[in-house]
Amino acid sequence: MLLSLVSAIALLASLGCRSEPEGLGVMVASSLSPALPALEEAWLAQPDAEPLRFEVGPTSRLVRQLEAGAGAEVLLSASERWSRRAHDHASMSEGRVFARNRLVVAVPASRTAPPPRTLGELADLRRVAVAVAPVPLGSYSESALRSAGVFETLRPKLVGASSARTALGWVAGGAVDAGLLYASDARDPNVRVAFEVEGPTPRYSVSHRSERGAAFARFLEGDAAQAILSEFGFERAHPNAGEAAR
Repeated sequence: MLLSLVSAIALLASLGCRSEPEGLGVMVASSLSPALPALEEAWLAQPDAEPLRFEVGPTSRLVRQLEAGAGAEVLLSASERWSRRAHDHASMSEGRVFARNRLVVAVPASRTAPPPRTLGELADLRRVAVAVAPVPLGSYSESALRSAGVFETLRPKLVGASSARTALGWVAGGAVDAGLLYASDARDPNVRVAFEVEGPTPRYSVSHRSERGAAFARFLEGDAAQAILSEFGFERAHPNAGEAAR
């Protein structure tokens, strides 16, 4: 009996001593993932920088995880709307825009037929990849197609992807004839940009809920991080990288 009591006390003590995962938890929109290794290297080169723990996924899913109690301290969102939701319902700071992207139509690099030149010409294709709202790329894409008056015409041709990176993979692998992608993703050597799409400008914002997170936000707005983002096809936020998300 005494031995069992001692064992129980030892077990409780070991559970109580378990530490939280080390490093700064950062949730990241999937379209930013190619830049993460270079950003992490630049961050860790700073004095006293702590390790980073990335979780990558569609912004909509990440924000829902934060609402459900996920412990990340930083959110890098591809949507100002979802950034506002994280502020309103997950105790995150107001988002600060740190980068922009563009929307393009891309085709597989292996495609030999002439590429489409307008959104209307997508109707001549069999399958067109488009991310599905509420994934940010899906919202941007649907807005552009509706503004051009072609969404309903194209609806039978659209193949819904669960994330920006999934849409890229389908185009790169030739599973579809074309796709609406972020310009940064369309730098992939297995796809070719057909044309740029007029429509809303994708904007990335950073929010946090600790001073540790605020330090990473300031890093993203700095020259070193901005240079890295530029290398991966992202553009500095306008009029400046520290603009508050509205």
